[in-house]
Amino acid sequence: MSDENEKEAVAPMEAAKKPQKSPWLSAYHNSVAGIKAFSSCIKLVDVYGDGDSKLIVADADKRLKMYKGSSLYGEQAILGVPSALSYFYSGIQSLMYYFK
Repeated sequence: MSDENEKEAVAPMEAAKKPQKSPWLSAYHNSVAGIKAFSSCIKLVDVYGDGDSKLIVADADKRLKMYKGSSLYGEQAILGVPSALSYFYSGIQSLMYYFK
């Protein structure tokens, strides 16, 4: 009898020790992609002004990466670990797109 009581007492303790997994955190984790970035360092940008947006990622590994579709399109080293990513469109580039 005492062995059964001990087993019942151990089971709730083991359940309490297991870390609770959140579906939101695991949804953003993809070890195959190799991207380490905050959401503030990820933007969709029309880099060349041709109407085709690219995914730009300022990675925590000090790399600025550009993706077209699901493949890496270009990569550039940056000096430090980024905290945010911003972009702008110059007026001339936008006008050149409309006059092609």
